[in-house]
Amino acid sequence: IGVTGVQTCALPISLRANLFLSLQTKDTRSIAVASSMSAEGKSSVASQLALSIAKASGQTVLLVDADLRCPDQHDIFGLEMGPGLSGVLEKKASFEDAIDQSLGSLVHVLPAGPLNCSPHRLVNEDSIKGFVDEALRNYSVVIFDTAPVLAAGETLAIASVVDTTLLCVMRDVSRMENVSRTTRRLEAAGANIAGTVFSGVTARQYAYRYGDYHYAVASDPGRIS
Repeated sequence: IGVTGVQTCALPISLRANLFLSLQTKDTRSIAVASSMSAEGKSSVASQLALSIAKASGQTVLLVDADLRCPDQHDIFGLEMGPGLSGVLEKKASFEDAIDQSLGSLVHVLPAGPLNCSPHRLVNEDSIKGFVDEALRNYSVVIFDTAPVLAAGETLAIASVVDTTLLCVMRDVSRMENVSRTTRRLEAAGANIAGTVFSGVTARQYAYRYGDYHYAVASDPGRIS
C-alpha cells in the first residue's frame, strides 16, 4: 500500500480502500500502525484510519494507544488517561472499564494508561494475543498506535500478533536506512507488513503523471481531474 497525504482528507479513505479491497488484507481485523522513529505520522494515521473504517462500516472500532512510553491518543481526542492499556495488561483494570466510550459509537479509545514498570514486562506476545482475542470478541476492528520500532522493541510483539502492520514514513523526517532496519525487524518478528503510508506530501504535489497526461485534484485551477 503506498498512500500519500496525511495532510489531506483523502488519506483515510484511500488507505481504508487499499486495505479492504486487497486480496491479501481484505479480512484484516487487527492492525498495527508503526514507524521507525517518532514524528513520522503514525498517531495521526491510526486515529484517522479508525474513524474512516468506523464511518464506512457503521461498526464501532477500537483504537488502542500502545505507545506506553510517549502516548498521544488521549491528547488527540481530549480524553482522560484512565487505567488504560497498562492497567489492563497489569490486571489492575478490566477490559470494559478501561475503554473510553465518550466519543460515541464510531470509535472507542483505550488510552495508554500510566506506565509503572518496564513496557517489556507488560507487552509481550502472550499478553497481546490474549488482549487481541478479547478485543475482537467485542469489536470488528482493532487498531494499535504503537511505539517507534527502533526505540521500543515491544512493538515487535504487537506486530507479530495482529493481522496487518502499516509502516509510516514522513517526508524530510524518515531516513531510508531506518526504514530498512525497521522493515527487517518487523519481518523477523513475523509481522505481515501490508505496505507504507507516506505522509508530508499534499495531493497536489503527488499528482500522478502518465506521459503528457495529468491527473490532478479538483481544486487545481486549469486542470481537469
